[in-house]
Amino acid sequence: MVSRNYLSYGSVLSTDYGVYVIGQQADDSTEREVESVTVAGRSGDLHIDKKRFKNLTVTYTCVIVEEAKRRYEDYIDALLTEGANKRLEDGLHPEWTRLGTLRGAVKPTLSRFRDLYRFDLAFDCGPQKWLKSGEQEIAISDSYEIFNPTRHPAKPLLKVTGAGTIAIGNERITISTAKDDMTIDCAMEDAYGRETGQNYNSLITLTGQDFPSIPAGKTTITVSGCSAVLTPRWWKL
Repeated sequence: MVSRNYLSYGSVLSTDYGVYVIGQQADDSTEREVESVTVAGRSGDLHIDKKRFKNLTVTYTCVIVEEAKRRYEDYIDALLTEGANKRLEDGLHPEWTRLGTLRGAVKPTLSRFRDLYRFDLAFDCGPQKWLKSGEQEIAISDSYEIFNPTRHPAKPLLKVTGAGTIAIGNERITISTAKDDMTIDCAMEDAYGRETGQNYNSLITLTGQDFPSIPAGKTTITVSGCSAVLTPRWWKL
């Protein structure tokens, strides 16, 4: 059984290195990005909403209680080798994950009484807390009512078999030709073969300029002529 005090970054699990989390701190909140523009002859500034949120820093305080020097070096090497933009989760918040990049590690302090290292790890993270409940796959072949438990529109991942139409509320995706099974990533605004990776954007049409999203609350999803497996990808701030 994995300890509650674990930290996972990509494929690197802290407890495999004898590293345990004893605390976590995050910036108070993310910020909505707003540009201030000064207009000549007009009092006050004009604020332009960029319709996005800024990154924030999440810091974990960790300890190693045995073979600290070797384990610390191995653990930091593994984290740095893992790369950037990785799934970040911990046992302190089992209901959600983040997407982050290791910014660095503070030099550890060594206890005078035993072989114990204490150190901080700082991660530059996206503003979203990705709910694990939003990772559940939902098979849809006809009509399905889905409930978004957050305030934020979610951009789903769709695994589609066959040609047809997928309606998410009033927004529709039409697949004109069925080749191999297709993945439609509404966040990345991309469609491609699930096995081949071949780009299939030319095989789909949208009712609007943007790929569909699932708004807050209840939404009906209707599938016609094809079948789909939907991963909603709920998130909150």
